[in-house]
Parts: sequence; C-alpha cells; structure tokens
Amino acid sequence: MVKLPANQQTEDNSRPARILIVDDDTFTVEALSRFLQLQGFQSVTANNGEDALSLCQLERPDIILMDANMPGLNGFQTCRKIKELTSLQDIPIIMVTGLEDEESVTRAFSSGAEEYITKPINWAVLGQRLRLLLAHHKSEKELQE
Repeated sequence: MVKLPANQQTEDNSRPARILIVDDDTFTVEALSRFLQLQGFQSVTANNGEDALSLCQLERPDIILMDANMPGLNGFQTCRKIKELTSLQDIPIIMVTGLEDEESVTRAFSSGAEEYITKPINWAVLGQRLRLLLAHHKSEKELQE
C-alpha cells in the first residue's frame, strides 16, 4: 500500500482525507474527483444541497467543496445548515463557484465558508488550500484533545 503524505490523511492517519464535492454540474464533479484522486484524496459527491446534508451525516467528510448555484437548497443555504448542526459545524467548507461578485463572496463567508475559489478552478490554488485547511483542522483537533 502506498502511504500518502501526512497532510493528505485524516488526523488519525487511518485513511486518506475524504472530500465531499457538492455541485450539479457533471463536468465539474468529474474534474474535481479526478483532481482529488491524483492528489491522494478520496471523494464522495452530491449534486444538490439536500443530498449533501445527508451525506455529511453519513460520511462525515474532512472538507466540503460546494458550488453556490444549485437547484433546491443553494450552496449558501446548505453551508449555513451544515454550520448550524453541532456534529458537522467543524467541517471546513470551500465554496467553488463561478460567482465573482463581492456580494457572493460576502454571502459565502457569512454562511460559514472558510475559503472561496472561483471557476475556472486554479488547481494549484485549490490543492494548497485543501492541504492548509486539513493541517489547520488537524491542529485544532489536537489542541481540543
């Protein structure tokens, strides 16, 4: 078995970090899934906010990548609902969206997102932000313990 770099594993080093991708665009989901696989992460996917909430409770992802524009619950609403649930509120959320206006950025952060990346995705930036959030999350958990 190939051992992944420590910053790409969960805090207990038992499995690669699991990333939940939430986007209704099939091309984006496929591109993100392939990128994450190449980076040594696992991914699970949802194409709407309702499914994302269910998967969060079942899968307990380490990070969530979420689009803002989706049918049903949009990304902002879904982000807020996740952050309202005590058992899920510590999961970092990165908004990955085509919206570049100031209002959308403000709305994302006020909904609870930790990061904001615009489409088309800069893959190097996404990879670095994922690793930084995982390291930060791991440090917070260690401090709490």
